Amino acid sequence: MSNKTTMIERNYTAYYDFIVVVLGRIISACIALMAIKAVTMFLTPEEFGRLSLIVMVQTFCGLLLISPISQYISRNTHEWWSKGTLKHKLLLYQYYLLFISLIGVGGVLLLGHYIEMHLSLWLCVAMFTMVMAGTWSPLLAWILNLIGFRVASVLCVIFGALVGLLASLLFVQLYPNSAAWFSGQAFGMVVGAIFAWRFLFNKKELSTINESNIFTDHRSEMASYCIPLAAATGAMWLQFSGFRIVIETYWGLDKLGFISLGLLLANQVWSMIESLATQFLHPFFYKKISQNRELYSEEALSDLLNTIGPIYVALLGITIIAGPLLVFLLVDEQFSSISKFVVMGMIMESCRVLANLFGNAAQITKKTSSMIMPYLVGSFVVFLLLFYLGMQDFGVSYAGFSLVIGALSMLLIMVLAMFKQVSFLLDIKRWALGGLVTVSFIMLSNWSIVVENWIDALVAICTVLTLFGVLLVMLLWKNPALERLLSVKIRLEQ
Repeated sequence: MSNKTTMIERNYTAYYDFIVVVLGRIISACIALMAIKAVTMFLTPEEFGRLSLIVMVQTFCGLLLISPISQYISRNTHEWWSKGTLKHKLLLYQYYLLFISLIGVGGVLLLGHYIEMHLSLWLCVAMFTMVMAGTWSPLLAWILNLIGFRVASVLCVIFGALVGLLASLLFVQLYPNSAAWFSGQAFGMVVGAIFAWRFLFNKKELSTINESNIFTDHRSEMASYCIPLAAATGAMWLQFSGFRIVIETYWGLDKLGFISLGLLLANQVWSMIESLATQFLHPFFYKKISQNRELYSEEALSDLLNTIGPIYVALLGITIIAGPLLVFLLVDEQFSSISKFVVMGMIMESCRVLANLFGNAAQITKKTSSMIMPYLVGSFVVFLLLFYLGMQDFGVSYAGFSLVIGALSMLLIMVLAMFKQVSFLLDIKRWALGGLVTVSFIMLSNWSIVVENWIDALVAICTVLTLFGVLLVMLLWKNPALERLLSVKIRLEQ
């Protein structure tokens, strides 16, 4: 009887957590989409192109220099929380972040050709703040999620995003430029980080014993984990962000603004999808492999792949259909021609999130060097094509196709590389169903959905979402992989 009661309690907790995560991601997504509507109203295509270069510097710091260590922290969060040493390790981490924030300031100075002189100091302060707070806010929210405090994690993300949107709107009303918008986003990250830190470390008085030093006690393990991962994330930055300099060089700031906005809209959609999936399921996955990596690795990875993967595949077709509708609803008229870039972005982003999903094999083995080659191949393909197309004076649409080809190449190499790490097993029926859905929607996309007002667009999007809901039930109903993941208890008390 006690076992049955325990199972019921776990199922109730899982359903409650799922509802909290879904509602949180819906609210966060609405805020992000409202931000896109606002930024296209206040910034010109050229100014938006300038903003995309500023964000490129931020993502350079985030992906190459910060993400590897943040992932290492996430990988060990359960262990450090249970030992009471998490707070001390994070306090040491802040000194490293101070140094990286200064590198971000240097990156802004290197963009001097694109930034007006009187905005340079303002933007340097904003970049320093964004790199620092933009690391703490999502990292602390993710840690809260990992150790089972779902509601607090969701509230931190929502509150920070809402404050960021309001601050950006206020600043661009006063100064309609990219620096003002970026500064408002940085302010929101500060608020989210403070909120998350206070909740996390007011729960209990945690140990701050100096004998647990993240940079000395784990030096060799961190080096073997973080250095190859930094190389991989650096190549990822080149493929998904660094190309902007090439596009600006050959096609100009205004064309960069158009293509960047299309990719941003696709990124917001797929980031919401990926965040929803990982926020709910990754804590179960990480806890399972932390219990016994060798015993559970293949099963844990296979379960994660077979729960999320088919959904990602099916969503590709759905997002291709929904992309132009979102453009109609969310983008100002001066950017109305970006629909083709949104579709290209949906394909790119689906490849990115699928690659991240398969990349969890490297998290199990901690052989992050295996992730370098896929992104190097993708970056090489992208830059080779961009340079050729630019020198031959092809249109900017062809530049978008080169990004898609690079993403597909990267995903193929990633799947092969990760299978060498962990011999996962795929649920062919569910993956095939997801593929069938995408092929069907792509074929339907040849008949464009004509909308004349926002009501028509909302009805069309709601119809697409309803179809997705039916599909989601079909893919998750009696899915043994999902059931095995949800059987893991993740809530930890110190």
